[in-house]
Amino acid sequence: MFDSGFSFQIGRQNYQDRREWWWDANLDSLRVYYLRPHFVFQVAAGQRAAVISTDLDGIESDKEDVLRILASTRWQWDTDHVLSLFFMHQLDHSDSHFVGQLVDETHLDVTDAQLTWGGIRASGQFDLGKSVEMEYWLDTALVGGQESLVRFDDTDKDNIKRILGTDDRDVS
Repeated sequence: MFDSGFSFQIGRQNYQDRREWWWDANLDSLRVYYLRPHFVFQVAAGQRAAVISTDLDGIESDKEDVLRILASTRWQWDTDHVLSLFFMHQLDHSDSHFVGQLVDETHLDVTDAQLTWGGIRASGQFDLGKSVEMEYWLDTALVGGQESLVRFDDTDKDNIKRILGTDDRDVS
């Protein structure tokens, strides 16, 4: 925007890091970038709001009504070396199941979670001479939050499950 280094996008966007360790998803979102020659920062918020194809029968139940806030930064501190930071927060505001509820298997969301991830990556390469290079990457991350796992049982009807309850747990 006006040579400030900032730009933004709105709509269906692909979020993918090169190694697909952090994210690989298409989200309907708003994303703001800050771009400089050796520094990139982005922050985004989005969720799946519509199906991608007419062949699909709605959004998958485990991805429906899940808001994600993503942020990353990439700093090229030397010609061949990069330091990156990653952050993601997932807020699952999908409908909760209740005990005794009958649910079609295709609409069963077996987990609801409010999770936060954070991590760092160092990557690059060393020139060892005589056309020999060594590449490296080091990723480390932490995750924390709460998760509810749905317990269910089969019924005498095909593809219909009965909700037995939920088990809540801390994730760390």
